[in-house]
Amino acid sequence: MKKMVFVLVAFLIFAPFYSLQAGGEQPTHIITMDTKYYKDGPQQARPPDGTFKKGEKVTLIRSSGSYALVKSENGIEAYVATASLSKAP
Repeated sequence: MKKMVFVLVAFLIFAPFYSLQAGGEQPTHIITMDTKYYKDGPQQARPPDGTFKKGEKVTLIRSSGSYALVKSENGIEAYVATASLSKAP
C-alpha cells in the first residue's frame, strides 16, 4: 500500500514536467481539409514538403496574411494556408 501511494505521489509531482518536456502545448487549431505544407516558408513556387490530413490537430505559432506557421502533434513545424485552419473546440 505504501508503495502504491509513493508511486501515485511521484506521478502527481512529475507529470506536469513530463508534458513540458514533450512540447506541452495543447493544439489550438484543426486542419479543415487536406492541406499542403511547406517547412522553409510559405512558398508555392516549389513542391510542398507534405500534406496535413483533414482533422489533424496543430498549434498555431504565428499567422501572417494568407499563411500561418503551425506545429503538428507529431512535431512537424510548417507553413499552411490560414484558410485551412479552424480553432480547436
